[in-house]
Amino acid sequence: MKKNLYLFTMEYPYGKGGTFVHNEVAFLAAAFHKVYIIPEQIPESSEVSLLPNNVEILHLNITESRTRRNWIIFSNMPLLFELIFQEIFFSRQKKGIWENRKKIFFMLISLLYKKKALKTILQKEDSSVFYSYWFSNYATLLGILKRNGIIPSFISRAHGFDLYEDNGKYNYIPFRYFQLKQVKKIYCVSEKGANYLKGIYPQFKEKIFCNHLGVSDYGSNPFSKECTLTIVTCSNIIPVKRVHLMVEILSLVKKDVKWIHFGEGYLKQEMMEKVKALPINIVAEFRGYVSIERLMEFYKSNPVSLFINTSISEGLPVSIQEAISFGIPIMATDAGGTSEIVNDKTGILLPLYFDVKEAAKQIDDFSSSFRNTEEFRWGVKAFWNQYYNAQNNYPKFVQQLL
Repeated sequence: MKKNLYLFTMEYPYGKGGTFVHNEVAFLAAAFHKVYIIPEQIPESSEVSLLPNNVEILHLNITESRTRRNWIIFSNMPLLFELIFQEIFFSRQKKGIWENRKKIFFMLISLLYKKKALKTILQKEDSSVFYSYWFSNYATLLGILKRNGIIPSFISRAHGFDLYEDNGKYNYIPFRYFQLKQVKKIYCVSEKGANYLKGIYPQFKEKIFCNHLGVSDYGSNPFSKECTLTIVTCSNIIPVKRVHLMVEILSLVKKDVKWIHFGEGYLKQEMMEKVKALPINIVAEFRGYVSIERLMEFYKSNPVSLFINTSISEGLPVSIQEAISFGIPIMATDAGGTSEIVNDKTGILLPLYFDVKEAAKQIDDFSSSFRNTEEFRWGVKAFWNQYYNAQNNYPKFVQQLL
């Protein structure tokens, strides 16, 4: 008989993000009897992804009050002391604990509320699989459930923000040692991420693995060397993605370029103002957020010369996986595990802190380079098929879960 799976997410299946989670859910649904998705939060946009028939969303029934909070603190006192002691003793960045002490306390209280709600839901479960898609708050919660004997074990993925401790203000991720102590296996989405985690926590290296995400095959991007050089970017317009650098780069490009950006963010208006200053040889279009289906249809129907990512921090970008699945060459910064997908076979890897003049020159030279050929694009798609094809990667991962 098939097992049940409890999948812990941040927002998915709500909101406009999480397409990479959605890619995986179909494979999980096919392998498990029931898949229960438990999102940590529900965004203002209550748009819900279309889910397979055997996938159900669970909402935790939590009632907060001063009396209940005091009772939760008192009844979990031994656990709280253990967590705080381990954090003080084993954390790699003591300053982070002190500076975030209030945030940590209220986060713990929130997790304890969720623990109580989950204990009620899971009281009859003994053979299910528990899987946190992010190595963050829910990994701590599952660690608490495991420590208290409510669940037998759990596994987690780790991506970028939830993995690299040196990305935060204090080089600090709360309860990392506790998470690693309790988790059965941790699957990083890149080799770089797995090696990073093994390097700073060698005592847990036997639990740490790499398992790439993947995307499906929606076809190939039509190639036309004669059309205007068309560049696509696809990301949220927020500081970490550094979309503003595209404006700086394109202001120095001499060729005629059509730049199309997919994605929204609170810096969009500021970006639109900067775009007005671009020279006349650059045409910019902001398409906003589009569904994964519409984006795939765009790639299938419209010639794209080059996909660019200027992010300062990444896990291993699914947006790049999507682009190379169509054979589109890439230019991207060496952020997170990006160097595993952007190389001589797929495009141009820029330093993390690159020179915008050099990036502009790379774009000007691209049209007449070997990368702007049908043969090179075949190689790009072949690389995707070998390493990032969902039909290969997810079944292997599901077998490990089972």
